[in-house]
Amino acid sequence: MHQTRLSLLFLGTALFVSTGCGASSTGDGGAGGATSSSTGASSSEAASSSSDAATTSASSSTSSTTSSSTASTSSGGPAALAECNDPADCKAVSDCCSCIGLPGTEKPPKCDLPNCFTDTCTALGFGLADPSCTAGRCTLFSCDPKLVKCKKAQPVCPPGQVPGVVNTCWASCVPANDCAYVSDCSKCAPKGEVCVTESTKAGQVHHCVVVPPACNGKPTCECMGDSVCIGLFDVCNDEPTGIGCGCTTC
Repeated sequence: MHQTRLSLLFLGTALFVSTGCGASSTGDGGAGGATSSSTGASSSEAASSSSDAATTSASSSTSSTTSSSTASTSSGGPAALAECNDPADCKAVSDCCSCIGLPGTEKPPKCDLPNCFTDTCTALGFGLADPSCTAGRCTLFSCDPKLVKCKKAQPVCPPGQVPGVVNTCWASCVPANDCAYVSDCSKCAPKGEVCVTESTKAGQVHHCVVVPPACNGKPTCECMGDSVCIGLFDVCNDEPTGIGCGCTTC
C-alpha cells in the first residue's frame, strides 16, 4: 500500500552547509529505532541561527512512503492495514530534510541535501522527539493546546498544519497527520485526510489520518476501519466528520 505522508522540508539558507548530515531518535513509550548520523559541525550561534531559519522559512512537502500489505474488503477490494499497534513499531526520522514519524520497517524520504548545522527536529525546537502509535499510525508531535502555559503567541499555520507543543509552550507548525491527536476535526487537511475520532466516557480524541490510495478518496470503515480502529477502540462507524472508533469497555 503506497501512502503519501506530509513531512517537513526546510529551505532556510542558514540551515545548510556543503557536507553531509542527519540524526536519529527512538519511540514514545517504546523503543522505535531511527538510523541516521550527523557529521556537520556547528557553533551555538549557528544552531540558534538555523533554528530561527527553520521557524520562519519552513514549508510542508509531500513524501511518498510505502506500507507493504493490504487486506480485502467484503466487496473484494483492497483495504488499508495499520502502520503500527504499539510505539515500538515506529521510529522517528530527523535529518536535513525531514522530521517525521514512520513505521520501523519503512525507509525515510530521500534527502539530497548534503549537510546542515543541525537536524530538522532540533532546528524546529522539538529535539529528537519520540514517536507514538495513534489510530494505527506512527506520529511524532504533541499538538495539544491545553498543555500550553506560556505567554508566547500561538503560531498561525496553513491548512493541514497545527502548532506543535514543547515544554508547555508553542512550537513550530507541523503536519496535523503527524500529531498524536488534534483538538478537533477542522485541523485535518481539507483534501487527502480523514478525521478519526475515538469516543470514550471521558470524551473524544481526534486524529488526522492520510486516506490510503486503496480507498480511492472514500475513507470508510469498510476500506480503512481495521487500520485505524485498533486496540480497545475496535468498533468502527462511518460518521459525517469522518470515521468514529468506539470502545465497548472504556
